[in-house]
Amino acid sequence: MSIKKKLGLGVASGALGLAMIGGGTWAAFSDTEKTDNIFKTGTLDLGIAANGTVPMNFDLQNLKPGDSMQREIVLSNKGTLAIKNVLLDTVIDVTDGGANLNGDSDLGGVNTDQEILDQFNVELLYADYIPGASDPVANFKLIEPSHGITLHDLDTFTSADWAAAGIVHEGDYLNVAPVNTDGAYTGIPVVPSDNDKLVIKITFKGTAGNEFMNDKADVTFNFTANQWGAKEHTSNDGANGAGSNINERAGSED
Repeated sequence: MSIKKKLGLGVASGALGLAMIGGGTWAAFSDTEKTDNIFKTGTLDLGIAANGTVPMNFDLQNLKPGDSMQREIVLSNKGTLAIKNVLLDTVIDVTDGGANLNGDSDLGGVNTDQEILDQFNVELLYADYIPGASDPVANFKLIEPSHGITLHDLDTFTSADWAAAGIVHEGDYLNVAPVNTDGAYTGIPVVPSDNDKLVIKITFKGTAGNEFMNDKADVTFNFTANQWGAKEHTSNDGANGAGSNINERAGSED
């Protein structure tokens, strides 16, 4: 091997050794910062309660034609998210009392579920309250006597039926939460705080005949609260932290 080649290999080996040594001791300036973030989901919780000492459930026996009964239900928001609507769904189980009661052919009769439920008229009055006010801000008659709605209608009506009757609804269901001209109180918000009263009145028709003696209807009212639609939150929605979340308020959707 020539001297030139030996020198060339020596230079290459030396460069490689320097590179290996340099690689083991290499350092550069750096700086690390952080942001702490919290993602916590809210709660949607509808509260229903009696208004004072008056029961909110119907449990009435021995009714006669023409009798009417009224119950009041207070709706509230017990969660952290504003409620957009409260939809009323009715489930009814009917028992026909039969014919020839006490051996008398004039008493009782064989009736269909619809025939029995059509003997009960329904009224729904929504009284919208704002905490601190002694009187309701506004009354909304969801179902009035002139509508002629019966328990059978409440149980079976579709969106088309409600529309034909001229009754405000959402899909196949009644929305029993208020839709106010003051948008802050539409639905049941968390902020501002809002409790609202729903009045339900049932009337056993005065025209009901003997064939409807001893009949029975077990009625369940299901109230389903729903959130507002999804929202893209921006810096314009306010500062971070509890108590500043726009989702507590009505209209919190895009």
